[in-house]
Amino acid sequence: MNNNKVGAVAAAVALVVAAYGGATWYLGQRVQTGYQDAVAGLRQALGDGAVVSSDYDKGFFSSTARLVLQWAPPAAEEGAPAPTPLRLIVDTVVRHGPLAGARVAAAVADYRFTLEGLDDQARASLAKASAP
Repeated sequence: MNNNKVGAVAAAVALVVAAYGGATWYLGQRVQTGYQDAVAGLRQALGDGAVVSSDYDKGFFSSTARLVLQWAPPAAEEGAPAPTPLRLIVDTVVRHGPLAGARVAAAVADYRFTLEGLDDQARASLAKASAP
């Protein structure tokens, strides 16, 4: 190969790498904006008290998010101690595109849900359930 061909191949490879990196960064920014908009919609729909915390840690190829929602059931009777609030924790790992999760996609998200504050009866009922 002569020097012109080597230079052209090197320039093409550098262009592809730069384009991929730029697309990954851009799509990661778009996903973060979409996540923040969705959390703002939740706050509006459920009230500020329901959203305990929302964290989003953006990385270059992937990001992690944690959303904590809380509901306090009403007291059983007057003067009774307040029941333990129920918390739904949503942990999310987002892989940014353009090749996210070994396929062409803007992003691929994996979710993990955790419920805290369940009583023994509810915990026993959920133990029998299977994941969809």
